Order: sequence, then structure tokens, then C-alpha cells
Amino acid sequence: MSTSVESSSAWTDKGLAGWLDRATPWLAAVAKGFVGAMSVALCYQLIYWSGIVDPRVLPSVTTILFEMGRLLVDPDFHSAIVETVWPALVGLAGACAVGIPAGLLIGVSPLAERLSRGLIDLMRSLPGTALIPVFMVTIGGDDLMKVLLVIFVGVWPILFNTMYGIMSVDKVAVESARSFRVNGIALWRRVLLPSAAPFIATGIRYTLPISIVIVIADELVVGTAEGIGGFLLLRQANVIWRAEVIYAVLLMAGVVGFVLNVVMDWVCDRLVGWDTRRSEQT
Repeated sequence: MSTSVESSSAWTDKGLAGWLDRATPWLAAVAKGFVGAMSVALCYQLIYWSGIVDPRVLPSVTTILFEMGRLLVDPDFHSAIVETVWPALVGLAGACAVGIPAGLLIGVSPLAERLSRGLIDLMRSLPGTALIPVFMVTIGGDDLMKVLLVIFVGVWPILFNTMYGIMSVDKVAVESARSFRVNGIALWRRVLLPSAAPFIATGIRYTLPISIVIVIADELVVGTAEGIGGFLLLRQANVIWRAEVIYAVLLMAGVVGFVLNVVMDWVCDRLVGWDTRRSEQT
């Protein structure tokens, strides 16, 4: 009986220790982020207290936090989040469907890489917000435009990272696999794709917040009543200037992007956490 209790206690201690080991980096990151946010908020509040900026332009931190609290329980804002995030995620999926296969094909061919590198660098340098009027005239201002705009803007960092990942595969590993008669699909499945996966994940993580920003910018430029951008326009329409509402909506949009990034990081850690080379190449 005592052996059973000791074994159970040891298992519990081991499980708790393992959980702490996994949670400690996350808790440290959260603590650092909280300290950084508090430092920025304190500097902002000091500027507000100094009176060098008109309070109508720079409201207090407490006023902004109060507006953010109201947004948390506002069902209209919840619907706006869905209307913004949904086309962003669909566009991100479309960018992955185009950029990953194209990056794989270009990455395995040095000639294709040399011929396409200039075009890829040019297209991925185009500002997405500058393309909104072009897409609005040619496609229209509906959700299809948001999705296609996200695809166009997001495909290039995903393609570039995928291409770089394939090009950086260890040649010794490839030759070793071929020496064991691992060729064709098996070579892709066992060597090339696992080696390129961390870079592909980096491209997707990099594109996710860009997708949210592009959709919100589209909503603001087009003047739609949908999404976070439309919610902001409606709240500011036919009313006096309320800077705290603008700051609160923008900060809540940042919170949405932060939550999506946390989820994406968790997924990437589960899929490619074994590889430590996920340095951002974009």
C-alpha cells in the first residue's frame, strides 16, 4: 500500500514538474509582455498628466480601459470581430494553398529561383493598403474582395519562406537519403518537407497579423458597415470626436491579433516545435 502511495506521489510530482517546465517559458513571456504594456501605459499616462497634449486627442488610460471593457460585452463588437477575422483566415488559407506549392516547386529548381526572385521581391514589397482602391474598382467591396486582397498580400511571404526552407535543406541529408534509395515522394515526405516545415510555419505566422490589418484597412477605406473597421466608422458617425473610442477599438483589434498569434504559436510548437531554426526570413 505504501509503495502504491509513494508511486502515485512520485507520478504526481513528475507530472507537476513537467507541467511547470512547459508552462514556465509561457508564463515568463506573459510576464514580460505585461511589464512592457504597463510601462507603455505609464509613459502614456504621464504625458496625459503633463497636459502638453489636448485631452480630447489623448484621453487617459482609465478612459480607454473603460471603453475596452464596454467593447468586451458588446455583442455588436463580437459580430464585428467575426466579420473581420473570417475573411482574414479564409484569405490566409488561400495564400497557403497558392504560396506553399509554388514555393516548393521554385525552391527545388535553382533556375526557377533565379528567374523568379526579382518578381517575388517586387511583389512582396507592394503595400497592401495601396492596392485597396484597385481591388475595389475591379472586384467590388464585398467579402470576396477582402479574401482576394489577403491572398495577394499574404502569398508572397509564405512563398518566400517556403522557397527559402527548401533551398536550405541539408544537402548531406538529401544525399544520405538517396544512398538508402529514398527518392521521389518518400524523399519529400521524410526529408524535404520536414526540413522546410519550420520556415513555412514562420511565413504563416508572419502573414496572420498582416491579414487582419489588411481586412481592417479595407473596411475603413471602402466605408463598409461590417467588421472592426465598419464598427469604428459607425461609432464615430454623426457624433462628436471621441478619441477614446478609436483607441479602444484599435487596442481591441490588437488583442484579437495577439490571441490569434498565441493560437498559431501553439499550433506551430505542436507541429514543428522540434526544430529550432525558425528564424524569420521575411
